[in-house]
Parts: sequence; structure tokens; C-alpha cells
Amino acid sequence: MKSVALKAATLEPSVEENHFYYIQALISEGDYASAYEYYNKSTRMLVSEYAVSLSERMKDLYANIVNKNEEKKNIEGIASYYRNKKISHGALYCDNTAFDYIYEISMRNALRENLKYYLFIFEIKSEGDEHHQEILMNKVKNCIQTSLRSGDVFTRLNRYQYLVLLPCAKEDDAYRIAQRISTSFQIKVRRRKDRLHYYIQTTI
Repeated sequence: MKSVALKAATLEPSVEENHFYYIQALISEGDYASAYEYYNKSTRMLVSEYAVSLSERMKDLYANIVNKNEEKKNIEGIASYYRNKKISHGALYCDNTAFDYIYEISMRNALRENLKYYLFIFEIKSEGDEHHQEILMNKVKNCIQTSLRSGDVFTRLNRYQYLVLLPCAKEDDAYRIAQRISTSFQIKVRRRKDRLHYYIQTTI
């Protein structure tokens, strides 16, 4: 089963199910260290490269791995791992679960430090087919990442929308940022019928 699952995951890396079964095979052999390592590698790839929102069973698999993994870590190794971890430029793109956690942390900080946060939805409007819409969504993703700061965060909601969380001192600042992203998108597309709409709400 393990070799079959690994082959499937290699041939179709964008399919979560293939990685799920390979990780399950590692768990069934008691190889929790390898399962942990592969889980982190595959889920990062699914989210960052293929915009996949992890299923509940995939998330549950992580808890199963961690609860049974007896390999102890030391602080030097952990610190070295994070020091050498590549930090991408621009806004952080993450899955919906990570976005929820970051949102909660941000709201806690907002209460403590008297910050004001806004939620943005960026939505494409196009008459193109599914392939064309996916191309547009990748352009939107690039516009968001390059237009925002490295501490900002966003996620994909569905086929047409991205959700962004930003701290802004004033509502005018929020609309100015959204318009900057929209303008950047329009520069990248050729068809006038391809539009990027945005919607903004304060979190409080």
C-alpha cells in the first residue's frame, strides 16, 4: 500500500487523498517520525502551490501523528530549524485553518494594543472558462502578496475569492490598499471584462 500511495502522490501531487493514504501507510508501520515530516512537507505544498484547503480528516491525521510520535526534540534543533527556515517575501498565504488561528491571535493583540483590523474580500468577475478564471486567481494572489507587507495574511475562500486580514489605522487606508491591489490586477490582465471587485468590513 505504501509504495502505491507514494507513486500516486508523486504522479498527482495536487491530490490531497494521495498524500493522506501514504501518511496512513507510514503510521500503520509505526514510522511516526517519517509521517510527521511528510505531513508537514505535503500539506505546505498543497496549500502554497495548489491552493488546497485541507480536509477535516487530513487535519485529524496530524493529531494522530503527534499524539503517538515518541521522538523527542531538543531546543537547539528546533531553534536551528526555524533559523534556517526560508521566509517568503510579501503577505503570508495560508489555508483557512491557519487563517482562523492568525485571526484569533490578531484579535487578542488588537484588544491589548488598541489596534483596528479590517477584513477584505477580493473577488474576480470574468466570463472566461474555469482555466481562465484560475489564471486570474493566480494573478490576484500575486498582486496581494506583492502589494502587502510580510506580516499581513490572506487565504483563498473558493474558486473566485480571497480573504485578507489587515491592520489599518483608518478606513480610508483600508480602501486605499484595496484600490492599489485592484489597480495592480487590472494592469496584469488584458481583457477589460476581467475585473477584480473588493469588499471591506471592520472586524469590530
